[in-house]
Amino acid sequence: MQKYIDISKSKTNVLTTLKSDVVRDMSVDSKGWTFSYVYHLIELKDIYLVLKTTSYKSPKDIVSNIKRLGLQYVSTPWEERRVLEQINALKNFGLIDLNGEILKTVFENSKIGEPLSVSDLDVFREIYFTYFRFKEIHSWFTEPQEQNRCEALKRVTPNALKENSLVLFPLANNSRFTNTFLLKSKVSFDSYIIGDGKEDLMRFWDVYVKWGQELNLLEKFSTKELDLKFSSHNNSLSCVYHKRRISNEFDLYNFLKTEYSSRYIQIPKLIFKIALKYRYSIEDIKKLIVEQSLKKGSRISLQRTSEIFIREKGKVFFPKYRDSYISHLMLQH
Repeated sequence: MQKYIDISKSKTNVLTTLKSDVVRDMSVDSKGWTFSYVYHLIELKDIYLVLKTTSYKSPKDIVSNIKRLGLQYVSTPWEERRVLEQINALKNFGLIDLNGEILKTVFENSKIGEPLSVSDLDVFREIYFTYFRFKEIHSWFTEPQEQNRCEALKRVTPNALKENSLVLFPLANNSRFTNTFLLKSKVSFDSYIIGDGKEDLMRFWDVYVKWGQELNLLEKFSTKELDLKFSSHNNSLSCVYHKRRISNEFDLYNFLKTEYSSRYIQIPKLIFKIALKYRYSIEDIKKLIVEQSLKKGSRISLQRTSEIFIREKGKVFFPKYRDSYISHLMLQH
């Protein structure tokens, strides 16, 4: 049975954002353009390393050096405008100065064109947690209701995001970009919106999510396969949250007895319920379900299904055991 969410019935709040004078003070040398639409971390790492080998720093010189090195791209061919975007990001993140010279030494053990190493990811993780534009969105997960966004930034930390952050349901409501975030309340959903004229911030949300996923910090999935949809237009919602490690104290059987009255439990909806309550990763939840069900075989039995009954995009919510998908759990009394 599908559940529709009517946003017109939710309480609407406007997300406060950083004021222009605050942005100016937080930016590098009062730099004007503080958004960086760079989605692929490996490209940013490579451009940084290319700059170390390029005497002249104009985008044209850098593109020439890229071609000489045979540097690969992820999805879009290299050209001057793309290089400018990468350079802008490196300046914003404090890795190079306004003249394109190296300001902070990073990626010391990396080579151009090689996959990201653990130490490379650590560099990007630090940027993700310290650059103020990322922190601005971090604070939406911890204090969306805060009226002083600058103060919220002071309180947001990696630990706060991991332990005490919220689950958001982002969507583009009458917009090209994500501009609305639903937050589950006791009654239904509250709605938080990015105000008009903030399209740059709306676009940056996609960068934020992409980085968070690549750094293995964020979980994101569509709720379409969970029968949770927005209004009657059949538009799918996505669900985004900062992941936590599964607690050793989590007991699946006790959870099932507390949360369910029936003996027959659908796996996708169980995964969703656990994810909303504890913010564990979907893969970790699937692994937990199989492992704890097997340990308590006298109380929980795994019910298998054929792959032909599962839609391709919905497979993410079905754990596998011995090459079979598990669709339900059966509780034994």
